[in-house]
Amino acid sequence: MNNPLTAFPKALNALSGSLEYLDLSQNNITVLQNNGRNFLKNLTYFMIGSSNLQQIEDCAFCSFTKLKQISLSNNNNLSFIHKNAFGAISLGKPIQLDYFSIHSCNISSLSEKLLDWKNVSHIDIRHNPLTCNCSMAWLINDYNASKPLYVNNLQSYFESYKNELRCTNPPELKNEHLYKLSGDFCLNETFDLKKEEKVYQVCGGENDGEIDLMCVCENENLKCTSLEDTNIKILNKTIEIKGIQIILGNITNLNLKKLVPEKQHLIESLHFYHKIGSTLIELDLNFNALKNLPAQTFTHLTKLNVLKLHSNRGIGNSLSSELFSSCLASLEHLDLSDCNITSLKDNVFINLKNLKHLTLSNNPLSTFPTAINSLSSLQIFEISNTDITVFKHAGLKPNKNLKYLYAYSSKLQKIDDCAFCNFPNLKTVDLDHNKKLSFIHENAFGLAHSHRSTALEEFYVNGCNLTVLSENLLNWTSLKKFKASDNPFICDCSMKWVINYVKEKYDSAKHSHYHCQQPTEFEGKTFLELPDSFCNESTTTSSLQISTTTSSTITVTESSTSPKDGILILIIVFLSVAFIICLSVFGGYYFYYRNQRIIQIQKGNEGEEDLLEEDFDTVNF
Repeated sequence: MNNPLTAFPKALNALSGSLEYLDLSQNNITVLQNNGRNFLKNLTYFMIGSSNLQQIEDCAFCSFTKLKQISLSNNNNLSFIHKNAFGAISLGKPIQLDYFSIHSCNISSLSEKLLDWKNVSHIDIRHNPLTCNCSMAWLINDYNASKPLYVNNLQSYFESYKNELRCTNPPELKNEHLYKLSGDFCLNETFDLKKEEKVYQVCGGENDGEIDLMCVCENENLKCTSLEDTNIKILNKTIEIKGIQIILGNITNLNLKKLVPEKQHLIESLHFYHKIGSTLIELDLNFNALKNLPAQTFTHLTKLNVLKLHSNRGIGNSLSSELFSSCLASLEHLDLSDCNITSLKDNVFINLKNLKHLTLSNNPLSTFPTAINSLSSLQIFEISNTDITVFKHAGLKPNKNLKYLYAYSSKLQKIDDCAFCNFPNLKTVDLDHNKKLSFIHENAFGLAHSHRSTALEEFYVNGCNLTVLSENLLNWTSLKKFKASDNPFICDCSMKWVINYVKEKYDSAKHSHYHCQQPTEFEGKTFLELPDSFCNESTTTSSLQISTTTSSTITVTESSTSPKDGILILIIVFLSVAFIICLSVFGGYYFYYRNQRIIQIQKGNEGEEDLLEEDFDTVNF
């Protein structure tokens, strides 16, 4: 775990007869495949989470015949699992798993043949960009089956989430719940999973068989014309392809992984010409080595709806309003996750008037990007796993269309006053697993002080560092879903509303994740274990009286009952009397001294008495 491994370690051969638990998490392994390994036959638990894993090939786990639990969670680049990865085809039946997790990966589709799903007691496929097409009908229609085989197993270790799964694609079904599609989904359509697509064999040597001439390879560039599909196989394995030029074509969906499946990680540049722009709707450039995209890269793609640039870590500094020009005015979905973006210019998206879904997750952003101010049509904003520490109101403009905000697993520490006030129609806010998030201002949504209305339906703060939650933060009774498990709560009277909410809404199995960290007498206790006397009516009433009494009232009350205040008054009286006495003594001494001086003057100047009297008599007032 947490080592820069790039391949499955062969040294494990020495443990083939004894190893039962294997954790290869946080490594640089990109592909799991079957290299003829015939070891680790006793392995029962395998974890490879939070790594750079991208694909799992044919029969990758066929040797692990006793495997019961596998966790592939948080592999943000994992987009492909072969349907025979667990031997369903080659072994006649798949390995019998109890637990299967691909939580927070990039999986869009799962084969019904991959596993014996009905016997996998825990299936965790949350936070994946699921495509709701006929390939997923086996799962979608199971929601409405008289005897469901799979959906009741859709649960993490903690709880069922079966009614939370949503579609990411196609665009017309975006954010639709899977259970709402259930019934006769795809039953009237033909969908042949076994249909083999034509493979164009290009760029071969003299001894290779039939070669399609639509593509040529020269000077590390692949040049193609008149393509109708992008299923291309480059025969000459020695060719290093770093650039692709597509001149003509009738392509509606272009997936670079499909175009050059074995070399996509080498692609550094792309050039599209006019003809393809009249047909191309979706462009998938995920997991490549693209660098410094020229401003004219997407100039001709005027019909493009979906652009995926996930995990192109060399393009972070080349993003500009010129790159995302008005030619992309039809764009609705833009994925820039894991592109090493540290900051964005305010006008970078100014031309994307129809953009509805923006993903900036897994980038080292340190401040909330004000670049979204120009995206008036934005409905879904994903900004998870970033370096942002504070959400605040300053610099953000109102957006009445934003409905879904995902900002989980980041370095977020606090949410300031009115941070979400500019997004009045938010329906879902997911702040899960922000382990440093310790403060949410009670007016974060503008309800407490600004008296703004909110449309929020789902609010998640699981696994944060919150000790309190204000009852004034939201209209909690209107929420459809609220989860705040695994936080170090202070169990005092200010939190009684949360404690009662959890007791009323959740079953006892979930209470173990809602516990008290303070005060000491309740440390480690779950909300359900708190004594009946906790914050009872008399205690609550007394507490409320103290907290709501004004400062002037407190002064009056305490002055009549506190002995300390009586002593203070005596001291003040004593000092006042002493001051008056001192003033009297000083005044008496002053008048006495003045009279003595006048007498002395009179005795020493008797000859001038008449003159003095004359002077006084002649003074004019």
